[in-house]
Amino acid sequence: MKTRLFISRKSKGGFVSASGSVFTLVLALLMVAVSSCANREGSVQQVHQAQYHQIGKITKQAHLYQAGTHTVELSQKGLAVFYVGNPDSDQAVEVRFNGQTTQTIAPNQWTFTKMETADGVLSFETSAPVAISTACFPGRAQSKRKNMLLISIDTLRQDFFNEQNMPLCYNFFREGSLFTHAYSPAPWTLPAHTSLLTSLFPSHHGVRKPEHKLSPEIDTLAKELSQLGYYNLAITEGNYLDPMYGLASGFHSYLSDPPQLDSDDPQLASKLKTNIAILEDTLKADVFNGSIPLFVFFHTYEVHCPFLPRGSTTDPEHLGSTKWLLEHEISGFSQDDLKKLRELYGSEVQYTDRVLYNAIARLDPEKWIIVLMSDHGEEFGEHGGLLHADTLFEEVLRVPLAIEGPGILKQQVSHSVSIMDVAPTLLNLVGGIVPESWQGLDLFNLPEDINEYNRVLFSETFFLGPHIPSKDPCILAVTSSPDKFIQKRNFGEEQYWFFNLDHDPEEKQNLLPLQPDSADRLKPLLQPYLSNQREAMPAGDLSDEQIKTMKSLGYLD
Repeated sequence: MKTRLFISRKSKGGFVSASGSVFTLVLALLMVAVSSCANREGSVQQVHQAQYHQIGKITKQAHLYQAGTHTVELSQKGLAVFYVGNPDSDQAVEVRFNGQTTQTIAPNQWTFTKMETADGVLSFETSAPVAISTACFPGRAQSKRKNMLLISIDTLRQDFFNEQNMPLCYNFFREGSLFTHAYSPAPWTLPAHTSLLTSLFPSHHGVRKPEHKLSPEIDTLAKELSQLGYYNLAITEGNYLDPMYGLASGFHSYLSDPPQLDSDDPQLASKLKTNIAILEDTLKADVFNGSIPLFVFFHTYEVHCPFLPRGSTTDPEHLGSTKWLLEHEISGFSQDDLKKLRELYGSEVQYTDRVLYNAIARLDPEKWIIVLMSDHGEEFGEHGGLLHADTLFEEVLRVPLAIEGPGILKQQVSHSVSIMDVAPTLLNLVGGIVPESWQGLDLFNLPEDINEYNRVLFSETFFLGPHIPSKDPCILAVTSSPDKFIQKRNFGEEQYWFFNLDHDPEEKQNLLPLQPDSADRLKPLLQPYLSNQREAMPAGDLSDEQIKTMKSLGYLD
């Protein structure tokens, strides 16, 4: 498999990935039993001027070294654990460490290595180019910081996160903080997740269209946690979370494993159980003996279209297929179609509930802070359409958000919040300093006058319709509870909506025809939002496999 090489602009780390089966790859993620070398907390070496490699499905922080003899100064003495990768060669590579231990690295593979470095120096000789991953130094003392698990269930509507559809997860998170009015700044995967991980609106992070990627200069949650000594691991289903979009920035290991959504085999079309097994096996190994805190970002497309029938649900007409959904969003659908689609979607949500709960229920409740959220919702005919990405109504913007863990207050919060608030909240919970550039708020330190505080939240999309991006954000929304204003531009024509969400939560009655001045407070706020836009970075060309998967998700024609 061809290696993709990226150069970082900022000295906060890089990535290298490995190939092989998924359960072999999990070893390259984290799973290694290591002994401790000192009575202290463990640590992770900061990598400077590192490079980005992707081979297969996993991405890792690493340096690339050419054939020859090298001496590397580590950040500390003692037992160092790391991986040696052979990303470029068709031949096996021999690496000899400290003039003694020789390892043979197969092509396109990683080999785990642990080495005692009494002087804090690693010397090695290699017969061909090799990649050396970030070194970790396990200790005996338990880390003082809590582990964190951030779960993103792509396309999960807020009104499906309840006792009826997700009884296990809902009751689990009800013991912590539930945020019932959480909003996304974008109704599709890429910009929404970028906002989640950067705490920035799309206009400020610049990732707003399918061809954009995140600038390495922007601070991310993973980068900030790395500075606090966290080992950052991501397990994703790829596509718009592929490392090519820059979202792996700050992670030490990043799995991008997209499902084969055009397959009739549920084992290939769904990755949830496979990736949950990777998560469980990785965490069960407790590789650093609790001496290094972990941050895990787990993402799944399970409830994204196509909707697979689960349990007793059937779909003989293939209504849940992406092809049917795209065709009938244009040609039309019946109320009976919508009922069947909601049943299919609900069966996927219930399946996800069972699989996820089995994993999170096994975690030590005193050691883990767990967040469950979504990047956007899904429309089932509420405003005449299906799917998401090309509207900014409540069914696609309002999402679940819940936090549970040690010290988390049991409460239900009805104030408007954003998924951009997750990063500063988690960083504050573990004693970090929130970057001044971040636009989100700490969910547990909201303004004291929150009842009178009119927070302004923006959302945007460049999509005019299914897989039809425009040059400018053709739809913009600004929400300041209880008011919401939407502006849509379509080939020179403009449409406007204004809703009072307290009286009309389903946005059935546009108040502008009756109250022309009702939007005077919110409409002027759109121009300042657009006046400070970050220039986008090109993401590069998609592979044939990525194009195929994007089409199966309904993002490309």
